[in-house]
Amino acid sequence: MYTAIDVQNIEVEIETTDPTLFSESASDGKTHQIHNKYIVSSIKSGIVYINQHLAHQRILYEEFLENITVKEAMSQQLLFPLEISFNKSDIELIKEIKEDLENVGFLFDKILDDAIVVKGIPTTIIESQITIIIEQLLEDIKNDVPNVSFSQLDVMAKSLAKSLAIKTGDKLDLKEQEEIVNKLFSCKQPDLSPFGKTTFVTINIEDIDKLFNN
Repeated sequence: MYTAIDVQNIEVEIETTDPTLFSESASDGKTHQIHNKYIVSSIKSGIVYINQHLAHQRILYEEFLENITVKEAMSQQLLFPLEISFNKSDIELIKEIKEDLENVGFLFDKILDDAIVVKGIPTTIIESQITIIIEQLLEDIKNDVPNVSFSQLDVMAKSLAKSLAIKTGDKLDLKEQEEIVNKLFSCKQPDLSPFGKTTFVTINIEDIDKLFNN
């Protein structure tokens, strides 16, 4: 499927998912970061531009969904268990999704009437993020009002991916850039974020030539 964009008044085709995209990589295969927002890499047919934030959302979304539905994720133990207060309705919701939270890496010491005690967290999370992430997750689930269990799992994976994805403005070293590229194109649906936004575009060498009237 192809859509068109305007690059300096030149009509350019944007390709969506191509499973051979990176099997045709150029000679060096090096990546570059532009404005701490896009990762750029040359491929045999031209250049690919990747939105780092949206791409990382897709990567995390598929990882979390797999952990929730297929396998358990790795956890890191907290040095000191963290107690977080919630109202009764949120506590009931946490009880409902407790098993799914454990599958993505959360470990609970206790769930009280008005608080939870967290003793372990996913390896992708730092301690200072715990409260914000759980509060955002509960809010997303309540706002979505899922009708079937899979929808709730999907909302959870999307919420966690949204909260933890690399942000626009984050500077990435070469290894981090390459990891985003490699993991994105290992995803089942690399061309779209969990929220339906385009994660990358490619510009063919012929279209680049047009910019120089070649």
